Amino acid sequence: LKEVERRFPDAALLVSTSAFEGFPNVFLQAWSRGVPTISFFDVHARHAGKPVGVVVADLNDMAQAVERLLSQPPAWAEASTHARQYFESTHSVERVTDAYMGVLNRFVQPQLAASPA
Repeated sequence: LKEVERRFPDAALLVSTSAFEGFPNVFLQAWSRGVPTISFFDVHARHAGKPVGVVVADLNDMAQAVERLLSQPPAWAEASTHARQYFESTHSVERVTDAYMGVLNRFVQPQLAASPA
Protein backbone atom coordinates (compact mmCIF):
# COMPACT_ATOMS: atom_id res chain seq x y z
CA LEU A 1 0.00 0.00 0.00
CA LYS A 2 2.74 2.47 0.88
CA GLU A 3 4.52 1.74 -2.40
CA VAL A 4 1.35 2.43 -4.40
CA GLU A 5 0.62 5.61 -2.42
CA ARG A 6 4.07 6.99 -3.25
CA ARG A 7 3.35 6.72 -6.98
CA PHE A 8 0.29 8.97 -7.12
CA PRO A 9 1.78 12.45 -6.64
CA ASP A 10 3.50 12.18 -10.04
CA ALA A 11 0.78 10.20 -11.84
CA ALA A 12 -1.09 11.69 -14.78
CA LEU A 13 -3.19 8.57 -15.41
CA LEU A 14 -3.94 5.17 -13.94
CA VAL A 15 -4.00 2.54 -16.68
CA SER A 16 -5.37 -0.82 -15.61
CA THR A 17 -4.49 -3.68 -17.93
CA SER A 18 -6.47 -6.31 -16.01
CA ALA A 19 -9.11 -8.02 -18.10
CA PHE A 20 -11.57 -8.04 -15.18
CA GLU A 21 -11.73 -6.99 -11.55
CA GLY A 22 -14.51 -6.20 -9.15
CA PHE A 23 -13.94 -2.68 -7.90
CA PRO A 24 -10.22 -2.04 -7.47
CA ASN A 25 -9.25 0.10 -4.48
CA VAL A 26 -6.52 1.61 -6.63
CA PHE A 27 -9.27 3.35 -8.63
CA LEU A 28 -10.43 5.07 -5.44
CA GLN A 29 -6.86 6.04 -4.68
CA ALA A 30 -6.55 7.58 -8.13
CA TRP A 31 -9.93 9.31 -8.19
CA SER A 32 -9.39 10.83 -4.74
CA ARG A 33 -6.42 12.67 -6.25
CA GLY A 34 -8.10 13.53 -9.54
CA VAL A 35 -6.09 10.96 -11.50
CA PRO A 36 -8.19 9.72 -14.44
CA THR A 37 -8.42 5.97 -15.05
CA ILE A 38 -8.43 3.90 -18.23
CA SER A 39 -9.38 0.23 -18.09
CA PHE A 40 -10.83 -2.73 -19.98
CA PHE A 41 -13.74 -3.16 -17.55
CA ASP A 42 -16.55 -0.98 -16.32
CA VAL A 43 -16.83 -0.68 -12.53
CA HIS A 44 -20.22 1.01 -13.05
CA ALA A 45 -19.16 4.18 -11.24
CA ARG A 46 -21.26 7.09 -12.48
CA HIS A 47 -21.31 10.76 -11.60
CA ALA A 48 -23.68 13.33 -13.09
CA GLY A 49 -24.90 10.65 -15.49
CA LYS A 50 -21.46 9.94 -16.94
CA PRO A 51 -19.03 7.06 -16.37
CA VAL A 52 -16.08 7.77 -14.12
CA GLY A 53 -12.98 6.66 -15.98
CA VAL A 54 -12.52 5.58 -19.56
CA VAL A 55 -13.46 2.03 -20.52
CA VAL A 56 -11.82 0.67 -23.66
CA ALA A 57 -12.31 -2.45 -25.77
CA ASP A 58 -8.73 -3.34 -26.68
CA LEU A 59 -5.09 -2.22 -26.56
CA ASN A 60 -5.53 0.03 -29.59
CA ASP A 61 -8.42 1.85 -27.89
CA MET A 62 -6.35 2.07 -24.71
CA ALA A 63 -3.41 3.63 -26.53
CA GLN A 64 -5.74 6.17 -28.17
CA ALA A 65 -7.35 7.04 -24.82
CA VAL A 66 -3.94 7.53 -23.20
CA GLU A 67 -2.80 9.70 -26.13
CA ARG A 68 -5.98 11.79 -26.05
CA LEU A 69 -5.86 12.48 -22.30
CA LEU A 70 -2.15 13.24 -22.28
CA SER A 71 -2.15 15.42 -25.39
CA GLN A 72 -5.36 17.37 -24.73
CA PRO A 73 -5.12 19.27 -21.43
CA PRO A 74 -8.83 20.25 -21.43
CA ALA A 75 -9.86 16.59 -21.81
CA TRP A 76 -7.49 15.55 -19.01
CA ALA A 77 -8.74 18.38 -16.76
CA GLU A 78 -12.37 17.39 -17.34
CA ALA A 79 -11.65 13.72 -16.57
CA SER A 80 -9.65 14.71 -13.49
CA THR A 81 -12.39 16.97 -12.13
CA HIS A 82 -15.06 14.36 -12.85
CA ALA A 83 -13.08 11.66 -11.01
CA ARG A 84 -12.45 13.85 -7.97
CA GLN A 85 -16.08 14.99 -7.80
CA TYR A 86 -17.27 11.38 -7.95
CA PHE A 87 -14.91 10.35 -5.17
CA GLU A 88 -15.86 13.29 -2.94
CA SER A 89 -19.60 12.76 -3.44
CA THR A 90 -19.52 9.00 -2.96
CA HIS A 91 -16.39 7.70 -1.20
CA SER A 92 -14.94 10.54 0.88
CA VAL A 93 -14.53 10.03 4.61
CA GLU A 94 -17.47 12.35 5.24
CA ARG A 95 -19.80 10.44 2.89
CA VAL A 96 -18.78 7.03 4.17
CA THR A 97 -19.06 8.17 7.81
CA ASP A 98 -22.55 9.52 7.15
CA ALA A 99 -23.57 6.20 5.60
CA TYR A 100 -22.17 4.18 8.52
CA MET A 101 -23.86 6.45 11.04
CA GLY A 102 -27.18 6.01 9.24
CA VAL A 103 -26.88 2.23 9.45
CA LEU A 104 -25.76 2.29 13.09
CA ASN A 105 -28.57 4.64 14.07
CA ARG A 106 -31.15 2.27 12.60
CA PHE A 107 -29.91 -0.39 14.99
CA VAL A 108 -29.28 1.78 18.04
CA GLN A 109 -32.58 3.71 18.03
CA PRO A 110 -34.80 0.60 18.45
CA GLN A 111 -32.54 -0.57 21.29
CA LEU A 112 -32.79 2.78 23.05
CA ALA A 113 -36.59 2.81 22.71
CA ALA A 114 -36.83 -0.70 24.14
CA SER A 115 -34.57 0.03 27.14
CA PRO A 116 -36.31 0.37 30.53
CA ALA A 117 -36.26 3.92 31.87
